[in-house]
Amino acid sequence: MTWAPLLLTSPSPCLRMLVLQQLLDRPEDDEEVIELAKLRGNDPLVSDLLKLQAPDGSWKIADPVGLTLRTTLLNTAQALARLGYLGFDKTFPAVRKGAEYIFSLQEPDGSWPAPNDIDKNVITPLQTALPLRGLALCGYAADPRAEKAYDWLLSHRLQDGAWPTRITAKG
Repeated sequence: MTWAPLLLTSPSPCLRMLVLQQLLDRPEDDEEVIELAKLRGNDPLVSDLLKLQAPDGSWKIADPVGLTLRTTLLNTAQALARLGYLGFDKTFPAVRKGAEYIFSLQEPDGSWPAPNDIDKNVITPLQTALPLRGLALCGYAADPRAEKAYDWLLSHRLQDGAWPTRITAKG
């Protein structure tokens, strides 16, 4: 038994489009996929999230939609990850605004700043990895600004290849 017919009964145009394309291999020019592409911006999974986007492109903490991380940067990254998972990319205006907000906070070395309550001598690779995840899911993986962040992450990897959650900066 396949789950596809059950998933296609969902009222969510985003979910139905994902099922058609990713499970049933329907092409982008399929009639039903085209119809769902027009409807997915009105999907509550998307519209509820878009209502909470600030004019600067960011998302603040918003419990009703699951944005509960401690900073606006990380909530914006989470919102982009969700939109990217639902199939939205940099051609979607809200994604573009969110990505530009994230890139506007990027440090010259490619990283993103730690929250204000963390000692500035502490390096937090997740603070850079999480924005990159949201950006990559929306089609920004090869953007030169993202590439700079990947380089920063690689330069802060431990000898065993892992990344710590926090390390003290060498100084």
